[in-house]
Amino acid sequence: RLRRMPESTHRCEPCGRSLPASAFSKRQLSRRPKACKACVQAVETAEQHVAASREVRATADGTAVTAACITCGQTLPRTAFSRTQVQKTDATRRCLACVASSSADTSAAAES
Repeated sequence: RLRRMPESTHRCEPCGRSLPASAFSKRQLSRRPKACKACVQAVETAEQHVAASREVRATADGTAVTAACITCGQTLPRTAFSRTQVQKTDATRRCLACVASSSADTSAAAES
C-alpha cells in the first residue's frame, strides 16, 4: 500500500490562515509574502470596483468616457485606448487596435 504524504501548508499573509499548497497558485508559492487564491481574487475584484467607480466619477464630472480615434474615426470607450493615447489630443489619439495594426505593418515592412 502507498502512503500519502501530508500536503505542506503555507501561511497566507492577507488572511493569516495556514492553507494547503493547493490553495495557492504556483507563482504565489514562490513569493514572499504569499497570498492564497481567494485573497488574490478579492484584491482583483476590489481593483475592478475602484476602476469602475473612477469611470462613473469621470462621467459625473463631465469628463469624457469615450474618445475618438484619428486613424479609424470611431468613437470608442476610453478602455479601448492606452493610458498614453488617452492623454493625447483628439488630433493625434489612436485606439489600441490601430496602434497594434500600425506596429504589425511596420514590423512586416522591416522584415521584407
